[in-house]
Amino acid sequence: MVFGVLLVWVILPAFMKPGWILVMAVNPSMNCGCPTGSACFTLELRNRGPWPIAIDIAELQFYPSLLGPSLDVKWVGAGPEKSLAFLPFAGNTYTFSLGVLGGLGGPERIYVIMSANVVVLYASHEVVLHSGKR
Repeated sequence: MVFGVLLVWVILPAFMKPGWILVMAVNPSMNCGCPTGSACFTLELRNRGPWPIAIDIAELQFYPSLLGPSLDVKWVGAGPEKSLAFLPFAGNTYTFSLGVLGGLGGPERIYVIMSANVVVLYASHEVVLHSGKR
């Protein structure tokens, strides 16, 4: 029985989509280190599966509304590096800020699109993750 479970664990990554186990979410941040005149958000990447994951980020795009161009953001602390590795059932959170024009409020929601090469155990996949519906 143990051999059967191990065999399934080794074979399954070749047939699955990484979007099933790799999750990205963006939420407003209450980080007290947020620069004055900025709105802060947290970007969370999480591995929900039982396999180690390696991520090679090709591009991160940030959208403050339903329509509009990608924004430049400033990372509050360390941002995600080009290459990341996540152990099973682990993740990491990164805080970023957007400048807000005087007299205007910050956006309530930010959409993030990440293009990356993701390796699940040994199987490599090209992935595009969205932080939510646009």
